[in-house]
Amino acid sequence: GTSTPATTFSDSAGSTPNTNPVIAGANGVFPSIFLTGAFNVILKDKNDVQINQADPVESFIASSDSVTVFDTLSLAAAAKTIAIGDAVATLGYTTVNDGGGGDYVVVASGSGVNDGGLYINMNSENQLKLIVDKSSISVNQFGGLGDGATDNVSAIASMHNSTIGFVRFSSGVYKCSNFEFLNNLKFEEGARLFAIAGNNIVIRSPIDAGEWHILENDPTGTFEIGNDPAQGENSRNVNASWFGVFPSPDVALTGDQGPRINDIFSYLGNTRESIVNFQLGRYNIATGINVTRGGWVRGQGQRRTVFAVQAD
Repeated sequence: GTSTPATTFSDSAGSTPNTNPVIAGANGVFPSIFLTGAFNVILKDKNDVQINQADPVESFIASSDSVTVFDTLSLAAAAKTIAIGDAVATLGYTTVNDGGGGDYVVVASGSGVNDGGLYINMNSENQLKLIVDKSSISVNQFGGLGDGATDNVSAIASMHNSTIGFVRFSSGVYKCSNFEFLNNLKFEEGARLFAIAGNNIVIRSPIDAGEWHILENDPTGTFEIGNDPAQGENSRNVNASWFGVFPSPDVALTGDQGPRINDIFSYLGNTRESIVNFQLGRYNIATGINVTRGGWVRGQGQRRTVFAVQAD
């Protein structure tokens, strides 16, 4: 924020400026306040004592405003019928209902970096600014498709390199070729990152996910769960469930979870200490497992996490 007074308006067209400060009436109700851009808002009482502060407070699209709806983001970017200040909604990023639809406002050229998500350059030389709560934005708003077929490396890179500071995956299977994650990863339930055949995905940042299967790979695709000293050790403390390893409901002890557990320790490597967390229940093992140097196996409760070793 800044201490320079900024102009707000009493009408949605932005033609009638409010006084600054805007003063509430005797009943404590403020007049209409419309704004464009980001503001540092300070609330004071009649004695000029600060009560609260919010920074930033950004302009938003009111439900009463006229919104121009487009099927896709490319159609919105090519439109010549919308101008600065207009509200825009898209039904998809590349195709209708692909999960990448969003609400935008038209802003002047150069308002932000054209990153494929937060700001989109228009053919008219203006820009579309994405209006969204950062807690809900995902790789879909950058063109990602959780269809289990598309290589999402470009969309992932766009979100990763934006100013958001994290990469979030909504429900779906997101295939990806070679990539290195340095920003935090967030997974909604049902979301999965898939390493394409012959490619390696490196994760050097903390992972935020529940006890879900979030990391999958082709037999020749791999993961490397590394460590960035600036991020601490979080990226080397993983749940077995993230790799699809869950307690077996099969009391007959059929099946073998050994190979996938072995994969997990292989992905963690042996350059630093690592921890693999297992849930309550029984894990069936019929093949050998190499626990890498510095690797810890963490169960839950005495005799509550059981490794049932079969054969030799």
